[in-house]
Amino acid sequence: MIIKPEITAVLITDNNVECINAIESVLDSCNEVIVVNTVETTEVNKAVEKFGDKVKVVYFKWCNDFSRARNYGIKKASGDWILTIDSDEILETKIEIGTKVGGNGKIFGSISAIQISEVLKGKGVEIDRRKISIKEGDIKEVGSYTVVIALTKEQSVELPLEIFAE
Repeated sequence: MIIKPEITAVLITDNNVECINAIESVLDSCNEVIVVNTVETTEVNKAVEKFGDKVKVVYFKWCNDFSRARNYGIKKASGDWILTIDSDEILETKIEIGTKVGGNGKIFGSISAIQISEVLKGKGVEIDRRKISIKEGDIKEVGSYTVVIALTKEQSVELPLEIFAE
């Protein structure tokens, strides 16, 4: 039983240092990032040095087959779960909800799992509202919170939630 799974992100690049944006987007959510570079050079290696041991660059000789390059990266991964992401993609993990508030920063009503589920659905991710909870309890004012999403009975993931005044 895995309570908090180790997650490895795997991305493929052809020595494009712009992959830094994709790496930064997964860094807080993943325990490890494997960058499969299909060009034998050091530009990407130098660019990711700032991330330390959490980001590893491996060379894979390009053979016109994305799946082989991806699978090579997966073999190098140590996580329980693998997230594959393109080098030009950004993983959005923060949930933001704008709402009407009074002069004191208090929300008219409250934010619940229903609203959070609707925001996620608008981003293309459907999660049953019954699997969503708010770590801090009811949300009645603007600020930062933590959303807990139950993946299985034993596994969950936490995402940052920002409530702001519209």
